[in-house]
Amino acid sequence: TATDACGNATVTMANYVIVDEGPGEPAMATVSGTLRTEEFETIESVEVAVDGYMNNSMTTNSDGYYHFDLLASQNYAIAPSRNDDPLNGISTYDLVLLGQHLLEINTLDSPYKLIAADVNESGSITALDLIELRRLILQIDAEFISGKSWTFVGAEYIFPQPTNPFATTYPTIYNINSLTTGVIADFVGIKLGDLNASANPVALQSGDTRSSDGTLNIKLDDELLKAGQTYDLAFTAEDFKDVAGFQFTLDFVPDYLEAVNYESSELNQMSADNFGFTRASQGQITVSWNDVNAVSLSDEATLFTMSFTALKDVQLSEVLAISSSVTASEAYQADLRKEVALDFGKTVADANGFSLLQNRPNPFSNETLIAFNLPEATTATLTIYDVAGRIIKAYEGDFSKGYNELTVSRADLSSAGLLYYQLKTPTDVATMKMIVR
Repeated sequence: TATDACGNATVTMANYVIVDEGPGEPAMATVSGTLRTEEFETIESVEVAVDGYMNNSMTTNSDGYYHFDLLASQNYAIAPSRNDDPLNGISTYDLVLLGQHLLEINTLDSPYKLIAADVNESGSITALDLIELRRLILQIDAEFISGKSWTFVGAEYIFPQPTNPFATTYPTIYNINSLTTGVIADFVGIKLGDLNASANPVALQSGDTRSSDGTLNIKLDDELLKAGQTYDLAFTAEDFKDVAGFQFTLDFVPDYLEAVNYESSELNQMSADNFGFTRASQGQITVSWNDVNAVSLSDEATLFTMSFTALKDVQLSEVLAISSSVTASEAYQADLRKEVALDFGKTVADANGFSLLQNRPNPFSNETLIAFNLPEATTATLTIYDVAGRIIKAYEGDFSKGYNELTVSRADLSSAGLLYYQLKTPTDVATMKMIVR
């Protein structure tokens, strides 16, 4: 009971368990361990729970280490879990690897990768795992059916059949019977769906964070769209050689375009199931395609056709783009990881001439790149206007002869929708349009 100077009192009650250990302090013992991936990278943000006489839990830091001081002579179970960010380390390249494994073209070479491939935790690897993984990449589903992102296996466990880890029950919990001395219980963490070990076990980042090795262009004819008309847009190949898969987000401005449907493709394994329309009302369609064998197509072959209805008169290139806004833009070509870009066939002026290029990506919601060519080194001003002609932002500087570029952040712009950007030098001026989300 606690009472203040005015006579106000409050009462709380607690229950205590008293253990008679005889003379001296009660016996305690330490249980600790480290959580690492198969590649020995320590894993952050893992909740390690102790179930037993003394229940407790903690979350690992970047060192992947946990530590508990527990009452001896009791039974305990150590259970690690981490269920955040299911897309961490997952891309269409994992679908390539999973498809090759299912057809025994290139089988997964460790029991931990095999466990990662069983994303629905059915105890076997089937086409259902591939379907569920693609639905996650397309963000049709927000998480795996199991609700888990990671699973953990006791580090000391030896798989009796490494090529079939599901043949026996592998330990995901470390059980301690009558704790007497210090125990070290390490675990191997497995990111479900990540078959190429690209998941970041420390920083919470999604997708494969490696830099790209160039660009795979997808071509689309630019045209002036008329309000009320429906257009079948054919996205065609350009230097499409030895491509095993690609993924990206098709961004469009919903005030100007309405997505109707996927129509057709010359690619094997491409169908409406390779597109995610969950965010179509927000102007975003996710795309993911792969094949177990690398594919080559002639230039101008149709990768896929999508139909859109124009809601207003507009130039197609101003309201449609490929980006990483939802599903990251990347392609897997001849053992290289490339960025996917949409090419409207616009020619870039000679490096010795003056030109202002279309910003990319366009539309954009975070930042965009504006490039231009100058015939000589000079002072130039890039000014952004709204449709009423009001200046929103101006960038001025000294630029070199030839190709230059500026990054424009959405945070610097007070307006959204259709904007104009103008490049002006002492001798030249040019203006372009862009769409800001």
